[in-house]
Amino acid sequence: EWVAGGQRVLIDGSRAYLDQARERYSMLKVIGIDARLESLPGRLRQRGREDEQAITERLQRNVAYQSSLNQVDWRIENNRGIEHAAAQMLAIIRAY
Repeated sequence: EWVAGGQRVLIDGSRAYLDQARERYSMLKVIGIDARLESLPGRLRQRGREDEQAITERLQRNVAYQSSLNQVDWRIENNRGIEHAAAQMLAIIRAY
């Protein structure tokens, strides 16, 4: 509804649906958020939302995600803390 009305919409979507979203919304712009592979297991365990099996599966999916980073319009390296990543995100949104 908002998109049809010409509004800009920010969505936190799953990378698994990126191809479908691109097909549906030709004007889609994508901000890819990435972190160093070696830091991910510890970060996921620290969150405490997933068990070891889910973390292993998520890390395996992340390998496939790396190739999709070539399809993004902007890329945020989320290695220096949430404040830095958020500042990058806001700068992109304000510039666009």
